[in-house]
Amino acid sequence: MQIVRDCETLDIGGKAANLCRLREFCNVPPFFVIRFDSPDEIDDPSNQAEILAECSRQGFEVMAVRSSASCEDSDEASFAGMFETRLGVTAPGVLDAVRAILNTACSPRVVEYAEARGLTRSSIQMAVVIQQLVHSRVSGVCLTRTPTSDTVTIEACYGLGEALVSGTIQPDTYLLDTGSTAVLEERVAYQSRMAVADPDGMGIAWRDVPFHKRHARKLDATDIRAVGSMSLSIERALGFDGADVEWTFHEGRLHVLQARPLAPLPRMAKRREE
Repeated sequence: MQIVRDCETLDIGGKAANLCRLREFCNVPPFFVIRFDSPDEIDDPSNQAEILAECSRQGFEVMAVRSSASCEDSDEASFAGMFETRLGVTAPGVLDAVRAILNTACSPRVVEYAEARGLTRSSIQMAVVIQQLVHSRVSGVCLTRTPTSDTVTIEACYGLGEALVSGTIQPDTYLLDTGSTAVLEERVAYQSRMAVADPDGMGIAWRDVPFHKRHARKLDATDIRAVGSMSLSIERALGFDGADVEWTFHEGRLHVLQARPLAPLPRMAKRREE
């Protein structure tokens, strides 16, 4: 096992490698990576002590714990949603969260997905990202292209983005022109509940959205353009033919949580060279 802080040149999986590149030009919450040679290493008391000590050294109180497999977020196979993610994790739960993520590499759905793409279980090298959790005002995803048109799609919700990616709530949707990032269309959704970090360190909790905000737009025009412009910059900087970006706003600042390449869309002509 190895604790990795400066990770640009190491084999730490697509998600962590992308985060390393993103923090050079985006506001990325602090994180570190744990690189495992074997899942059993999490059961070594000295390794456990090292992980907890690093969380303390970083000053992380509430964390997001995510997978970063060697095969994940690649052009050939995204493995999106296949591995475990734990949000709202405090120090007492970190080791269990890491163990759960390592165990998902052996889950039937991961093995089936890998085999369908010519990969074997033994070829999946697992790393884990531990990142400071941002207490989000508004979160969402941005897709820099769609199967049918050359537009940018932003989805937004109150609170943590888990409510959106899990399909629990209906998000706002904003369609932007790729060249100008002008809003072409918007659909504002009603939202009565939002996901937040449980104050007792028990993961995700649900809170009522204040009544006067339930019918309101989640993003104003300035924020919409900021998300769209940033996502297009990420697409270019990381060399993606389309990017899937997770983002959040906290205290007026736009944070990037992760970014992955979109799966190839055969019906979509490649965007003209910038």
